Amino acid sequence: MFVPASFPFILPKFCVHLHILSPASQPFRLILARCYVPGHAEPIVTERIEAPGQAEQGRLIDELGDVPATPKFIVAAASLVFTPLEIEGPGLISVRALIDDDDTELKIGSLRVMVAH
Repeated sequence: MFVPASFPFILPKFCVHLHILSPASQPFRLILARCYVPGHAEPIVTERIEAPGQAEQGRLIDELGDVPATPKFIVAAASLVFTPLEIEGPGLISVRALIDDDDTELKIGSLRVMVAH
């Protein structure tokens, strides 16, 4: 993303929409979505995404029926909305997630921010 001025730069509104897929055989219980911006080592937000209980996930999968050679997935979706978002310098806005009890962040995506020349 090219910004038209020097830093810091303020976006009046910035939205991130994310999807996380897991094989139906490995349903998740909890997702912590995190957003990082340039100039901050820690996430500026951590959003808790609760999954339906395993019985409910199983029921939803059963409702899909049996289609041969078609993989089944559990999908979690969330939107992170920042009003406003201040960007202190060039770098990456990145979204990461922690799944269940795993300490390793899953890379969801990133957007490079720099001044247009």
